[in-house]
Parts: sequence; C-alpha cells; structure tokens
Amino acid sequence: EFRRVLFRSAKTETEWKFAATNRMPAWCHYLNKANNGVRYGKLYNFYAVSDKRGLCPVGWHVPSDSEWTVLTSQYGENSGTKLKSPDGWLDGVKGTNESGFNGLAGGYRFHYDGSFKGEGAAAVWWSSTEDDSGSVIGRSLFYKVGFMEVSTYNKQAGMSVRCLKD
Repeated sequence: EFRRVLFRSAKTETEWKFAATNRMPAWCHYLNKANNGVRYGKLYNFYAVSDKRGLCPVGWHVPSDSEWTVLTSQYGENSGTKLKSPDGWLDGVKGTNESGFNGLAGGYRFHYDGSFKGEGAAAVWWSSTEDDSGSVIGRSLFYKVGFMEVSTYNKQAGMSVRCLKD
C-alpha cells in the first residue's frame, strides 16, 4: 500500500527556492522533464524525506547512514562499481551492477540556486541521518570513481531517495 502524500512539485528554480526557504517538502524531475522521472525517478529536498507523512511506501523507510554503511561494506573497496548500473554513465569507471542496486546517474539539484547538475556523471541519495551541523549525511556515486562516497548535504538540495524495507 502506497501512502498518498502530496508534496509540492517545484517545476522552476523560483518554486524550488520558495519551498526550500519555507522548509516545505518538494520534489522535481531532473531538468523538470517528466521523461527524466521515468528513467531516474524524482529528486527530493530533505523536507520531503523527513516529513512525518512518510515518503516511502508503508513498510519501507529512508535508510539511515548506518544502514547505507551496511550496504557499502558488503561490497568492499569497489562498492561503487558494484552498485552502478552498467549503462548511462559518462566514460570513466563503469558499473557492473553486481549488487542489483542499479545506481543510475540521475544527477542532483543545487540548493542555492535550483540549478541541475550531474546527469550521466553523478547519483546522490539522501539518508535519514542529520549531522551535528544540521546538514544531512548522504551517499553518492561519480563516474570517475569506483567507490560510494559519504558526504554531507544541505537540506535544500534535490537528491534521489532509495527506500529500504522495514
């Protein structure tokens, strides 16, 4: 059963910044093109990820930083290569999808101006874990590297979500 949650669809940079400034849950498709939603899914700000109504289907949740660590530790030093889809990435370290994760290079949306970057070059996912500074810990794959990176992100950024079964 899916939850029917109606978050704001931010189709312009102005709408994205408005939602971010007002700490409103928002989503978009990469470059605001619906066909990118079919390929990559949606990009969400952290206000959508942390909304009490829940972003994931019933029985699923946005993984914590420690749950992401469990996933990457299963695949060792080359976890990124094993998590990447074998297609859709710029030339660089190719993916094998040995894990079945099928990480697609769906890009992200900058928090400060609402612009899009990274299609074909990057995949970035939220965790549910905030750090001490109020940022959020997330995971990313980049076309030039063979491992999954851990970084902190501004809550107003637009990033992908992977739900984990409870």
